[in-house]
Amino acid sequence: MKRRLIIIMFCLCTILSLLPGTAFAADGDTEREEQLYQLLLEGIREKKGLDGKGYIDISELGLSNEDGSPDRDMLATVFSRVLFDHPELYYITECYSRVSQNAPYVLGIRPVYISAAQDADAQARFDAAVNTALAQAEGLTDPVEQMLALYNYLVRTTAYNYNVAFYNAPVNLCEAEPKEAWTAYGALVTGDTVCKGYAMAWKVLMDRIGIPCLVVCKGDGSHLWNLVQLDGKWYHIDVNRGNNIMPVLRGQCMYKDFLVTDMDMSKHESWFAAGKREACPSCTDERFSRDWLFRQDNVFYPMYRDKSGQYYYIKYVNLNTAKLYCGPLSGGGQEIAILSPYTVFWDSGNLISSGVVWTEDCLYYVSSELELMCYHLSDRKSVSLDRIPFTPQATTDGRYDQSRDGISLLFNAQSGVLSAQSRNQRAVLKTWQIAPPQMEFEDVTPEDYFFRPVQWAVEKGIAAGTSKTTFSPAQTCSRAQIITFLWRAKGSPEPKPAAAISDVKPDDYYYKATLWAAENSLFSGESFLPNTPCTRGQIVTFLHRAFAES
Repeated sequence: MKRRLIIIMFCLCTILSLLPGTAFAADGDTEREEQLYQLLLEGIREKKGLDGKGYIDISELGLSNEDGSPDRDMLATVFSRVLFDHPELYYITECYSRVSQNAPYVLGIRPVYISAAQDADAQARFDAAVNTALAQAEGLTDPVEQMLALYNYLVRTTAYNYNVAFYNAPVNLCEAEPKEAWTAYGALVTGDTVCKGYAMAWKVLMDRIGIPCLVVCKGDGSHLWNLVQLDGKWYHIDVNRGNNIMPVLRGQCMYKDFLVTDMDMSKHESWFAAGKREACPSCTDERFSRDWLFRQDNVFYPMYRDKSGQYYYIKYVNLNTAKLYCGPLSGGGQEIAILSPYTVFWDSGNLISSGVVWTEDCLYYVSSELELMCYHLSDRKSVSLDRIPFTPQATTDGRYDQSRDGISLLFNAQSGVLSAQSRNQRAVLKTWQIAPPQMEFEDVTPEDYFFRPVQWAVEKGIAAGTSKTTFSPAQTCSRAQIITFLWRAKGSPEPKPAAAISDVKPDDYYYKATLWAAENSLFSGESFLPNTPCTRGQIVTFLHRAFAES
């Protein structure tokens, strides 16, 4: 009951911090409000209060701590402004506690941080992920093309969190999901996210390329997306809508809410600028409402831009039939091929049941005969690489029946591996080495004894670099890191419900790994000591219990 109350309070705190209210700041309060903004911003950047003892000192402002006071309202509003103005501060939530020590005014606040805030390598991973995303737009000068490249990248590399998407899910099911999913970190680093994570990540990227951007919240607080400004006009972009049919089919991408008007978004009834307590600028310009490739009907797959600036896109025609077109981004395209992607007939009509992957000069897709096909753009010829062993199945938890199953396609540029995965089971069906592996770590060379092991661990998703260019092979690992490596090496099995571990929280990145370790007797006791360095003796003991005794 206590944990249920905590998650309910967290959700209420999130919604209340978003909802608009009446204006409160008279001219005399504006200066105080801006002082508060700077104090909060500087304190959050320094992660004050992360230790649970310190706090961000705002005592100089003398804000009243009385319930319902205008000062309390101002504090909530300004905190929310900081959060949505600066999504690069991925490590905070919308919640905080006030520190008053029985004084009639607020001495300070203690923000609630996500677990990644305590991870020494998280910032490097976040910075590297941002740079990797921005690399997708390198060489592009047209802001529409820049945004399209970043949109495609986010949709391709992420999936909406499976449990959060479960309508009427039990509170404890959502509670167990990492809080990173609600931040830019989830969308850019882990790839496990929700609408708020997409919106925050999009603003991070827009801020970096200099396109004015707002985070927008639906009137009832249930959904977030973005507005962007081009040539003085505002448009809606909802990255979450790029691929949000559950379970997520990787290799699918739609553009329904990409650069659209208020009329197109009227399904949401009302919205406002998150954190600003003000109405959004109007989006009435119809510049992108027609004659653009992303406005074509029946486009369910990502578009691809070749080196000459031509765009390729796939239009779905009917069951197992699609057409491949090529042309400029603005204007019509020329049909160049007829494809037969794997599709099944669902109770509401034909359902796209397989994804695609684009690499330089090649389109990979699953044929109606369950073969991985490679279509070469240069000579416009197709070749079958192999048959995919696939039998439709329901999800393990029974939420979705076998008619929803399909074949996701994912490509890891670092390992050069393309994998076909079951949509419902989220299990690898088959892999292909379609490009040579890349080793971008400056501190790992072919002469190092750990070169191939590092390559293997990165390929399998067991470990990642501490930044885009470093692996830090000499760095000491914590118990949490080692147990997470082992859990991933075992295929990241879903742990069974278990008794709480006193020093491990549901939003810790190693939460599921630790539950799995406890379930399989890799350690014992009511605590785990996750941040303690892991000795050689402890490592071989974990290995023995995980492998030799299994």
